[in-house]
Amino acid sequence: MSQTDHRCPVCGVGMFLGQSKDVSMLGCGRCGGQWLDNAGTKRVVSGILSEHARQMATQVSNKASAEARTHYRTGEGESARGCPICAGPLQSNTVPEVNIEIDVCPAHGTWFDANELDALAKHFAFKVAVSDAEAAGEIAALKEATAQERRAKAGRGLLWLLLD
Repeated sequence: MSQTDHRCPVCGVGMFLGQSKDVSMLGCGRCGGQWLDNAGTKRVVSGILSEHARQMATQVSNKASAEARTHYRTGEGESARGCPICAGPLQSNTVPEVNIEIDVCPAHGTWFDANELDALAKHFAFKVAVSDAEAAGEIAALKEATAQERRAKAGRGLLWLLLD
């Protein structure tokens, strides 16, 4: 990880840049929060964030000083936090399935407080896995129904041949 000029939206200290094979992440060593650009955030909600990126987020969260893990919220809507890229106000949004509040700059990315990124990545990865398993089950059921239909047609064909 290397130091950057970008400032943490929570505590204002310089953040570090971490790289994984699929995302670049800004992390704060004081509060444990992480910043992902819009492409990285899309990987999270698509359930395809790499294990390495999740481990990197967890490491940042765990190494942060516990006393700095404070939330500065002004309620739903605009937060008191500024985008580390453009300094514009971040929009506060709640992910309803897990009741986690995140801060979003529509133009640049998303701020995740300590442990939120890993929790959301796990949640969406699980959702995708369940969806894939359900789809696989539906495909297997459709294949079995098709096979049964073919066997039934083949059986009728033989029966009709014998009756002729």
